[in-house]
Amino acid sequence: MNLSQDEINAMLAGQMPSDTGDIGSVENDNWTANDALATENDQIPDEYSLTPYEIDTLGEVGNMCMGAVATTMYTLLDKRVSITTPRVSIHATRDVLAAYEVPFVIVEVHYTQGIEGKNLLLIKEPDAALITDLLMGGDGLINEPVELNEMHMSAISEIMNQMIGASATALSKLIHTPINISPPQSDRVSVHADVSEMLDGSEVVVKVSFDMEIDGLLNSQLLQLMPFRLARELAKKLMEVYTEEEMPELPVSTENTTQQATSEQMPESMLHTAAQEAYPSYLSQHPGSDNPASSSKPVSAPPVPGNLVDVRPMQYESFDTGRTAPSAQQGLDMVFDIPLQVSVELGKTKKEISEILEFGTGTVIVLDKVAGDPVEILANGKLIARGEVVVIDENYGVRITELFNK
Repeated sequence: MNLSQDEINAMLAGQMPSDTGDIGSVENDNWTANDALATENDQIPDEYSLTPYEIDTLGEVGNMCMGAVATTMYTLLDKRVSITTPRVSIHATRDVLAAYEVPFVIVEVHYTQGIEGKNLLLIKEPDAALITDLLMGGDGLINEPVELNEMHMSAISEIMNQMIGASATALSKLIHTPINISPPQSDRVSVHADVSEMLDGSEVVVKVSFDMEIDGLLNSQLLQLMPFRLARELAKKLMEVYTEEEMPELPVSTENTTQQATSEQMPESMLHTAAQEAYPSYLSQHPGSDNPASSSKPVSAPPVPGNLVDVRPMQYESFDTGRTAPSAQQGLDMVFDIPLQVSVELGKTKKEISEILEFGTGTVIVLDKVAGDPVEILANGKLIARGEVVVIDENYGVRITELFNK
């Protein structure tokens, strides 16, 4: 019996369970997502396909990045956070969220250096409400749907911005490429929303879904969406890194005797000299045999010594290789514990002495930077990075967006 596409869609619409009554249900999402993928396979062109190795590579990228995200969330929420089991699938962009019956909070990330493209991180609205409650000191026990207001959106946006920053840093280390991102933009998307415009109009999207658990309070999913072109580029970059890294050569195990090893290490000329030196040593112990050629009695050959002396030329270390000597490396390790003063500079300005003398309580000093400009991070007065000001638990902080190596 063959069903048309409309009949399949009607069956799915009638059997699809709702997430509104069960906050953070993974089983429902897995069921609907698998069915959605099954109905979309026929709609995706053949050129949009990934090899099993590319899929595994993208899963590894997601696993590493989400490990950093989980650490950041633990710091912010003071709760154990686990983000595991990446699952990679390909969908038509317009239908990628059709399987979910709840709205999402979405963060749009635009890569400005290292890789090109956009990335979306999505979390279901009920999950966002629970995380926001934990951030504001609540117990995270939400028994009824919560409509996100401006305060909720501000709090969850800050958390997801921190998550994106940690993910970008982990990705940079993974592919050995400096990566910069623009300030993430947070928004709310409705049920069955089309996110094509957020992904540069890409027709096909790669979805990586993760199981997210927060200390027994939440068991749900976290979604990552990226255009197909960006997903393939990431897989290619990581595979290039693995290809370029050479495995160290293992030492060859040998069972040669001491005499064989000595013979191989000793030059032929030195072996000849050693043989000649053995005869005078023997003759000096036999005064009647000063000249073997003139002796009336045959002279037997000197006995071969039981243990050969290991004679080898002097080994001199080459100073042309540029490698750091072990002692120098150990000395370098000692300075790693020296503390440095790290400061953040909001801006600068120049004032005349007469203006400075007029300073008083309430005087406003206008700096040379406008609101939203990145601030400078200094280590012992030397510029090392730039970033943007964030607030964490009523404390100011800086999220690094640009590093300087020189």
